[in-house]
Amino acid sequence: MSDFFYSPQQRKHEELEAAFSVISKTAVEGLRQYHGEWGSLAVGRSPYRGYEPYEDDRHICVVIGGPVLYFRNNSFFSERTSFNEITSAEGARAILERWRDSSMQWDEDLSGPFVVLIIDKQSREWVCVTDLLMFIPVYMHDTGRNRVLASHVDMLAMLCDRRDAYDPVSLADFVLHGRVTHPHTIYRTIYQAEPASEYRFSADAGLQVSAYWEPRETQEFSNLDEAAHYLRAGFCGYISRVTESLEQVAQFISGGEDSRVLTGALPSRLQRDAYIFLDEMNREGKIAEQIAKVYGADFHPDFRGPAHYLEILPEAAQLCGSGHEYRHAHTLGFHERHRLFDYPAVFGGFYSDTLLKGYCALLSPLSKRFDFIPQRESQPEADIAPVRHPLFADEVLSELTLRHRVHWQRVSQMRPNSKHEWFFIWPSTMHAPISNIHFTRRLFASFEPFLCKEVVKVCAAVPLQWKLNRRLFHRTFKSFLLPARWHRHSDGRLPYFSWWMNCPIRFGTWLFRAAARRLTKDTSNQGSWCNWDAVASSSASAAALTALSNRCRNGEVADLLRPCIAESNRLTPIQKVNLMQACYLIAATEGDALREPAVSRADLELQV
Repeated sequence: MSDFFYSPQQRKHEELEAAFSVISKTAVEGLRQYHGEWGSLAVGRSPYRGYEPYEDDRHICVVIGGPVLYFRNNSFFSERTSFNEITSAEGARAILERWRDSSMQWDEDLSGPFVVLIIDKQSREWVCVTDLLMFIPVYMHDTGRNRVLASHVDMLAMLCDRRDAYDPVSLADFVLHGRVTHPHTIYRTIYQAEPASEYRFSADAGLQVSAYWEPRETQEFSNLDEAAHYLRAGFCGYISRVTESLEQVAQFISGGEDSRVLTGALPSRLQRDAYIFLDEMNREGKIAEQIAKVYGADFHPDFRGPAHYLEILPEAAQLCGSGHEYRHAHTLGFHERHRLFDYPAVFGGFYSDTLLKGYCALLSPLSKRFDFIPQRESQPEADIAPVRHPLFADEVLSELTLRHRVHWQRVSQMRPNSKHEWFFIWPSTMHAPISNIHFTRRLFASFEPFLCKEVVKVCAAVPLQWKLNRRLFHRTFKSFLLPARWHRHSDGRLPYFSWWMNCPIRFGTWLFRAAARRLTKDTSNQGSWCNWDAVASSSASAAALTALSNRCRNGEVADLLRPCIAESNRLTPIQKVNLMQACYLIAATEGDALREPAVSRADLELQV
């Protein structure tokens, strides 16, 4: 588990081990600890080759995640043959040396999700750097004398004696929206760091924070073709740098267009194992199998049981931490069955919709309801709408509205014409699905080309109109879609062709499928992910929520959540799932729940 904790004050060895067990029962395996007059540091084993901590006579350099280096080659990604073998620290050493030479440009020299922590053991100074959109969050707690840092919020809360100091406003935010508004966390006095920022501490100057990049609303490309050329070069360059010394990789595949682009961009010389995880071999799986055959990848489907997402709740909730949705842990369990941690690189097509297709933009109601209608932007509000819900107290909702509006104003200063879209993008913790990254980067060497620095910068530098209706995406990646041009997307369209050619195709598909569902009464799940409506309404889910709520004895928290538990029918299916996760994590602080399942096996075996 690639996580870290740093305190300028020394901590006991056993104390740090106990804290890492909050993340996972296996997080203490391979845990490295460093202690000195400068403080204490604990770092979990990295699944990324070349990114073990590096220490010399003066510095310790810790790298969380697997950033791709642009100032040198990345041959160290091929240096390990088994997860049980200790990988090298070559990547961390290279980053430290470039930083010491004062030639590091964080927004150009490193690409993808990362956190870098450098500690000067002699001067007791430290530097912590977050990535462009803080795909990997850093959490901070000011003890009054020192600032304590960690990459997992529950671990930090335990070490700072804050496990029962829940923030009711943040809890309400999480249940309702699946996130906690930046910079807050589930815990009082623990806060998120800023994205694309360098935190530097010294005894003389104290703590100094500087942003090395901001997503300012500046149009850097004169036309769509220029942006597409830059985007394609950056996307392909990222993949090339990762795979240049590799012979075999894994990838995730689906019936969609993002995985086709990924499959087409991966070098054909590689042995490519393509994985998909489904409820059953449905339409999505059959299309994915065809796509794997077209592009020459080895297809590996696997299937979930009906109670899979309830079974993984305890482990997944611990891994992602409080305030992040566990339901995006789609690979959990499968990663062991298929030994994904043995691959030097596992590629995904995550976040393309968010960064390149205007997924978070405010669109016209018709465009949102019917996907065959061309996308059109709606005029954003002058201010964020107040948060209202009958199950939460007015004072909680008022404070939550205030937090939303403070964040809205910060985003508006940077992005006056696209504030609605960037309210959910900056930082990435504002977008609930990003917790997918929190899981994968802890489980195996996950690489997401759509999170590379060029994609992020293009997202910030082009107008929303270029993203809508797949215009930028299609112009950039059309050639990768050519081999599968006659294979339909799982939603019925042909991704190789433009949006206007697909409008009648998508309308016809929508009409045919709607009629077929009425005639056959077929309610089977044809997509990649589970049917959350079915999970949330199942008897197993109801039994689990009841069992968890009975174990929640924190008075303030119990008072906050009791109306939600009693009248859960007034919550959406996703809100019910978030409520169940919140109840589990709270119950876990009041006993030994982190070591034993919060839901009995008998409950989980009930029919979903």
